[in-house]
Amino acid sequence: MNGLDGIFILTILLLAFWGFQVGVLGTAIWLVAAYGAIVLGAQLAGRVVPLLGFPANYTSIATTVGYIIVSALVGILARSVSSSVRAMINVTPLRWVNDIGGGLLGGVVGIVLVTAVIVAAAAFTYVVPEGALEYGGVSYSVSYSQIYLYDAPRSWLDEQLTGSLVVEIISGLRGIIVPFAPNEVGVAVDVLFSRVN
Repeated sequence: MNGLDGIFILTILLLAFWGFQVGVLGTAIWLVAAYGAIVLGAQLAGRVVPLLGFPANYTSIATTVGYIIVSALVGILARSVSSSVRAMINVTPLRWVNDIGGGLLGGVVGIVLVTAVIVAAAAFTYVVPEGALEYGGVSYSVSYSQIYLYDAPRSWLDEQLTGSLVVEIISGLRGIIVPFAPNEVGVAVDVLFSRVN
């Protein structure tokens, strides 16, 4: 367990409290938005990268920025829908059920958010060049990604991720996370999970 675990656990607890404040319907809207941001971010981040003007050797940073941009746009849409639903539910007698269910669902949103951060960190840390998967397959991509670990920030992040108890627990969801990630990001996440286990 390391400092990253403390941040992850605090994030989950804060989002559970936030879910209690927003209610189950508002939290459900945010959960769908978070999942949509992960899926859309994975699919659209590569298309956003050329628009950002990053040089070719900064694709992992550009992909992370692409995830952030897509997530922000989805978050703005979710906030407007959630606010209107919360205003309508506050006038009904089911307000307490809404609040308690929101707390539970808020914890789930926290887990989804932490998973998204782990995926983005893996994509930054374990660089898999575009086309490496098609050129030499998964084993070539995995071995190629190890070259970049000698870079100081990536080396530090690798130590934090592989030493994290939360990442070890999330790696149990490997069969759910890896297939939904695009090629290079999926390989990067798979590299992280194989280094944890």
